[in-house]
Amino acid sequence: MAQAAWQAGGAGARADLVSRIDAVAGRLDRLGATQLLDEVDTILSLARRHNIGPAITVAHALRAAVGRGEAGAMIQGWLQILRDSVACGRGDAEARDTFAAACHLRLNG
Repeated sequence: MAQAAWQAGGAGARADLVSRIDAVAGRLDRLGATQLLDEVDTILSLARRHNIGPAITVAHALRAAVGRGEAGAMIQGWLQILRDSVACGRGDAEARDTFAAACHLRLNG
């Protein structure tokens, strides 16, 4: 059922999320950590509302990265993974697991 809801109303939600992620990436150099976390929380909330599991997973990892003090190019990399997680068009467990593995590799090398 969640997958069907994702597919039915997902295109507009995905486009909105990708636009928001791109806007954050475009002004990343002007955002402090608190502002960035606010933006990530908004993206996380939208991903939850539209049941975009991979984006939820990546947004949590991005929050952790900001909390560890990552900034600049490192955050750009996280934003690209987040963008990919939205654009993949899937919300199933396998997609979530794939993006969780990508986050794990980014965190731990």
